[in-house]
This record gives sequence, C-alpha cells and structure tokens, in this order.
Amino acid sequence: MNTDGADYMEWADILEESGMDPQSSFEDSAVRRVLSNSGILRSVKQIRRELREQRGTDDMDFVWFHAEYPNFPMTLGARRIKYVHKIDLSKILKSFTSTPIFKEYVKFHEERGTDPKEETAGLIFPYPGHTMMVIHNLIRDDEIVDPHKQWARITRPLGTTSPPVIYTIEPLEALLQHIRTFCEWVYDE
Repeated sequence: MNTDGADYMEWADILEESGMDPQSSFEDSAVRRVLSNSGILRSVKQIRRELREQRGTDDMDFVWFHAEYPNFPMTLGARRIKYVHKIDLSKILKSFTSTPIFKEYVKFHEERGTDPKEETAGLIFPYPGHTMMVIHNLIRDDEIVDPHKQWARITRPLGTTSPPVIYTIEPLEALLQHIRTFCEWVYDE
C-alpha cells in the first residue's frame, strides 16, 4: 500500500464506509504495538477472548491497557490527526503550538483533566510512511544510537516554568525502547 497522504486519507474513508471505526481500529493497532514492543508476552487471541467476555467487544483500547497495566510509566492514548501529512517541518520548528499534533495533544490532556506540567503522557498518531509516531512529555536524557535503526526525534521545550515542559515527537518504537531500557518498567504478571 502506498502511504502518501492521499492514500492514507482514502484508507480512513474505506474503513468508515465498511462500518469499521477508523479511530477504534487505529487505537487497537496502537495498543497491540505497545504490547508487542513493551515485553508483554500475552496472546492477543487470549486478550481478545477476555475482552469479549468482560466488555462485549474485543477491541483493545488504552482505557483497558492502563487498567490492566497500571504501573506503565506513562499514560498513553491514540488518535488519528487530520492533515498530519501536510504539516511542514518549519511549522513544527517555528510555531509548534499551532500544529494539529500539538493541539490534539493538548485536547488529549484536557479530556483527561490532566496537566502536561504534572503528568507524563503520550499521544500516538499515524504518520504516512512511518506508521506510528508519538508526541509525549516524558523527560529523556539519553541518546540511544542503534546502528540498525533510523530514528529521529524532535524536541521542543515550552513554557515559563522551571524546568519547562519538553515535548518530543518521535517514532513510537523509539519511545518504547527508551521505556524498556531506562524507565525500569518490567511487565509483571
């Protein structure tokens, strides 16, 4: 499948026309990605079976994830961000707070009643050509250099507080590797 912006938006339209909710479908795949890259070795079939029994649906979402894994080092959410493929890098660098990515992140915190200065959270979003990206405020002081990966990270300190909140946009896989390596979080059955 071609992942340029036009095809990406057409895929969302196809999901809607088929009766599938693109948001639920994306969040389900984001939860599965977090599970598989966080060292959680549970069968997706078993999880889906349990969810059907408990909730009447087998869709995985982050409400379920955080109830199941309350010690995960940050709160996660997922949503599709319209026109993310049209955001110019210069806009991220010069007027970060006016980008749809930042606006959705703020909205995510507002809906949860949390403050990014107080609670660490990440919002996962699809980006054409890179599958899943995340904007988050987890403080990182590492520089992971993996010769087998090609990761990039954009950081933007904002605010007049000391220290300022540091927002990061990076591939979800890079954040999850950081959590596995530096946050001392281990899945415990």
